[in-house]
Amino acid sequence: MLLSATVTVQGRRKVLLLTMSRLVLEKELSQIRQRLEAIEEALGKEMTAEDKAALSEALNEHGEGKSIPFKRVRARTRKR
Repeated sequence: MLLSATVTVQGRRKVLLLTMSRLVLEKELSQIRQRLEAIEEALGKEMTAEDKAALSEALNEHGEGKSIPFKRVRARTRKR
């Protein structure tokens, strides 16, 4: 996988191209899954059956692309 990053060195912008091996990506993905499982387990201990069903439905909708991402709304100032 090829990644790029822009950095500023001595006032000049430079683009760095980085490669990550499949092994590194799989390791990162595994760690993310472990963290997610730990979070789900912690949440599951405090949730009711109804909450679990709602969370499962929300996660399924998100996976199917049916959810709407939250975007911060900027405060508008009135121009006079």
